[in-house]
Amino acid sequence: MPTRPLRLRERAALDIDQAVDHYLTEAYIAVALRFVDAVERTIGQISRSPQSGSLRFSYELEIPGLRVRPPAHFPYLMFYVVGDEVVDVWRVLHTRRDIPTATSGWDKVVFNRTWPSGIQNLSGYRTIIPAPAEAGRKPGQQTS
Repeated sequence: MPTRPLRLRERAALDIDQAVDHYLTEAYIAVALRFVDAVERTIGQISRSPQSGSLRFSYELEIPGLRVRPPAHFPYLMFYVVGDEVVDVWRVLHTRRDIPTATSGWDKVVFNRTWPSGIQNLSGYRTIIPAPAEAGRKPGQQTS
C-alpha cells in the first residue's frame, strides 16, 4: 500500500517536544522513550492509512477534514488534515486540554518539518534522551 508524505507543523513539533520534556521531568526516561515510539507508530499508521482517523473533532470544531488519531497507551491526540499530496499534522494535544481553545489560530501556523513517506523515526528525540541502559531511572537520579 502506498504511503503519503507527512508534514509536521511547527506547533505540532513543539507539542511533541513539550510532552517529551514532561515525561523526562515527571516520569522515567523509559516512559519518554515509549511516548516517542508511540508517536512514531502513529505517524506511520497515518501515513499508510490517512483516512482512518476519526472525524469527531471535524464536526465539533467545524474544521472540514480535521482527523484525529491517538498514539497508543498515551493520553494524547494527533490532529491532522489529509491533503491532495501530503498529510498535514497540526497539533498533538493532551486529552485533558481544552481542545477548542488549543485549536484557535491553526491557520496561522507555518510548516517547519516535512517527513518522507513512511517515516518511522523521530531520531532528533533519540539524541536528547539517554540510552536504554539508563531508561530505568529518573533524570538526575544517581546510579549506585
